Amino acid sequence: MARILVLEDNWVFSNLICTSLAEHGHETKACVDASSALAAFKSERFDLVIADIIIRKDGVPVADGGYSLISNIKTIKEAQRRYIPIIAISGSVHNEGMQYLLVTAKGLGADVAMAKPFAPHQLIAQIETLLADAPD
Repeated sequence: MARILVLEDNWVFSNLICTSLAEHGHETKACVDASSALAAFKSERFDLVIADIIIRKDGVPVADGGYSLISNIKTIKEAQRRYIPIIAISGSVHNEGMQYLLVTAKGLGADVAMAKPFAPHQLIAQIETLLADAPD
């Protein structure tokens, strides 16, 4: 069905997302930081992007996360790539003072923002809606 790029630093959650998507006929490519995700995005074709906002290395949040990926995608000169649907995800929104994370992601260009944890069927429903609405 669709080719989906997944930016997620938590291996367990990344595996859960990719397995769920594969069960629904989608092909995925998982990356652990925005730099590798952007490189993949520029060299391969994807129909949708899922981007975790907060990426950690050795337990410490780094700048190479979802905001960086979303911003870079939205500034790509090729309109076909720039207007790809993006789902922003974050589990950090449950931490005090972090509720703004998903609102900011939408402001940067994410089409949908979801707080983790979420059920796989919720993600699949969002993906199906975005892909159905995406321009050809």
